[in-house]
Amino acid sequence: MAEALNNGSLDLSALGAGDDPIAIITALLADVYALAAAEDPPIDLPGLTVDEAAANLVDTLLEIGALGGGNISKDPLNPNANAEILRMSTIVTSTSTSGTEDAEGTLVHPLLVSYAEQVIGGHELGDGSADIGDPTHVDDVFVSLSVDNGITWRKYLVGETADKSSTQVTWAGETIDYPGHSVKPTMDVNGNNIVVAWHDKYCPSGNPLNLVDPATEDTYQVNGVQSFVDYTVVEGNVTYPDGFPAPNGKLVFQVPFSCIWTARGTFNPDFDPATADVGESWITWHEPMQLTSGRRDANKVSFTSADIGIAISWQEDRQGLRSGGGEGPGDGWSGATSNHGSDIWYSRILMTDFAANVPTDGGGSKVKSVNNFAYPVRISDNESCNQDDTKLYCAVACVGYVQAGDIYHTVSDTTLGKCITANDDPLVADEAYSQLIDGDTGASRPQFTIMDNAGVPTVILAYEETKGLSERGVPDTENDIALEGKMVYFESFPFDTPVTLSPGFAVNQCVPRDPDAVVVSDVPAQCVDDPLTPSEEIFENARRVTLVTQVDAAAELSDYNFAVMYKQGFDTRGTSSDMFIRLNTGYDASTLAPMSINVSAGDAVDLDGDGSPDTTSWTADNLDDSTWENPNENTFSPRGFIRGNDIFIGFEYTPNYDKWVQGNIPNNFYFHRCVADGSGADADYLTRCAWVEPQMITQITGHKVSTLDPRLVETPAGDPAGLPSDISNPDVMFMTYGTFDQESGDELNLYYSRSVDRGVTWETVAKDLDGDGIADTQVNETLSGINNVEEKEVQSLASPDGSLLFNIWLQESEENADAADIYKALDVIFGLIDFSEEVAL
Repeated sequence: MAEALNNGSLDLSALGAGDDPIAIITALLADVYALAAAEDPPIDLPGLTVDEAAANLVDTLLEIGALGGGNISKDPLNPNANAEILRMSTIVTSTSTSGTEDAEGTLVHPLLVSYAEQVIGGHELGDGSADIGDPTHVDDVFVSLSVDNGITWRKYLVGETADKSSTQVTWAGETIDYPGHSVKPTMDVNGNNIVVAWHDKYCPSGNPLNLVDPATEDTYQVNGVQSFVDYTVVEGNVTYPDGFPAPNGKLVFQVPFSCIWTARGTFNPDFDPATADVGESWITWHEPMQLTSGRRDANKVSFTSADIGIAISWQEDRQGLRSGGGEGPGDGWSGATSNHGSDIWYSRILMTDFAANVPTDGGGSKVKSVNNFAYPVRISDNESCNQDDTKLYCAVACVGYVQAGDIYHTVSDTTLGKCITANDDPLVADEAYSQLIDGDTGASRPQFTIMDNAGVPTVILAYEETKGLSERGVPDTENDIALEGKMVYFESFPFDTPVTLSPGFAVNQCVPRDPDAVVVSDVPAQCVDDPLTPSEEIFENARRVTLVTQVDAAAELSDYNFAVMYKQGFDTRGTSSDMFIRLNTGYDASTLAPMSINVSAGDAVDLDGDGSPDTTSWTADNLDDSTWENPNENTFSPRGFIRGNDIFIGFEYTPNYDKWVQGNIPNNFYFHRCVADGSGADADYLTRCAWVEPQMITQITGHKVSTLDPRLVETPAGDPAGLPSDISNPDVMFMTYGTFDQESGDELNLYYSRSVDRGVTWETVAKDLDGDGIADTQVNETLSGINNVEEKEVQSLASPDGSLLFNIWLQESEENADAADIYKALDVIFGLIDFSEEVAL
């Protein structure tokens, strides 16, 4: 204590997120008061008691975000949600938000966290990924910046729509002005350029791109009047005059469609807080710009970027966000369940057009962007087009294509007057695999990246889409997977010339309709038979697609450019599934591997003799397994990356879905790798690497606790010319994950594990991510939360050398927020795990 006083500061590094801040600070200040009183003559301190001084100090620390690194929003009274963390490539001297530079001149990369924060309404618990309409609790979009590795944070409001309204709806029998509620912000960084996007209920412009002649320029119907969804009448023939019951207990009525907004910022690495003028800051923000009109309901927006520019993709539902059925994890309302006609959209902006700005009309610290993102295009082809349709995009889609009344065959029957799109599947003739543009399918969950294809920036995009066949077919009394469920599709195109109105390439492959059928050919069947009549081959239900991409392909010998990973099962939502991966050595459908690999399958093992398996065993033969060979296991949360010819993937897995649903066995996070040196199990059709036995990393046993929301965290490629921590160490990787109580559903604590040998071994002790007082023990069923606080939705990233693991998460309490108690809130919390001393050794 005396040393701390002599240094003129108090060391707060011991304040973990699980410690009582008032108790610790009170004890520290009691020592200060005692030391001051013991001086000769005594040192006069402010006329406050120790408790009063401690409370004041806690308030100050919370405000500047210095308490344990902790609250990035600096406002524990307003709930936060949907956070994302990024680390900039720029290097600056470590500086606190008050402008104090690190005395030793430590250099750091700035950290950015985007999030939604409730600015209207009382304290409310979170809804996870759900987007449940509520005009009395309204969020706006913020970004917090740290330039001292997360010790202090500077908060920026980037949205500015919460106090505005663009439409009226009927809510609980009254006509109201629906506020500009902002949902699910996402962020991208390209050099010193920052962009944030979100979907918003404030959509004032029906022509957001300022088209001069919409009648001829608005090919894909971007323009239009903002619409709404009426949840009181959408559930078939059932009406809900008193409001539709949402999972969080609210009643929902009419909710406006969302439109896409973006906001840009430029980071100034030369900014000096000590000499800055009033209003200047590290980041110069542009006023937000509206991109879509709200004619359809936008959701699931995401970014990817390269040197050429920044791309943005999202989905739009012409009937509005569906409530979801909650068959899988969560309560629905996330946008994963789409209506017919929902499409995947794409836009982009060149970096040469990004930063141009002019002063705003009213002055102030923000500027106005000169250039908006490009006019959006429809990637998928799910809106209907009839023979005599006058919609501009139908003229584009139907030119040169024949008409058909059959979903998979080109036939001469034109009685339905529908047009079909050409097929991109290189393995099948167009006439065997064409699709109607009849509005009976809906796409969702776009995932994409940009890759360099011989100097051409190429977008790789995947999404899932409903089959749209059940209304034309006559399903049996049970689910008919030939007609129902989803498909996984893939597209690739140059950054600035996207494909439009395309049927996509089906990544998941056909399987026998009859599980006992024998496939005699090694070439996968392509479902050429009409699925409305009995056939030998069908598509199963494939969804939850993600892209597995190269971390640093340029630095290592690499044959794989990327892979498409997805879960697939022989039934519809909320049932057994396996995890599949399909590799690509090029950039389009012609270079996809001929077969997908089942990376999760195992042979069922009944340990307790009850006739129902509770674990599995694995050999290389399981890579060829069909989903029905073990109908018990289930997977979700695909994760992964590729380094050279080594493939690293992970997924949540349970050996018995029924037992997990009943709360009798847990999910665990499994890690699976394909090793380029040929060690491990061999696979005939995959010669570049060999898959070794999956590893259960989380090691949870018993039945009380299970895992969720895992993250597989690679070390980035890095920059040898940067900081010492920027030198890449490809041998290091992390995983972070959450736990939940299987009986109550409450989320508990967050954990991490680390590998320093390229995934061969992992730390056997799962360590507590946030230091909340739980001993560093293996996760087991004695695990419990602290002070009834839930910790959830962890997001993590690592420094290239693996010495730093940056984490943010949501910390939620059912108690009302209290500025003096960091646990009574719904906040985004930051935590840094520092291995630098260990790495130096």
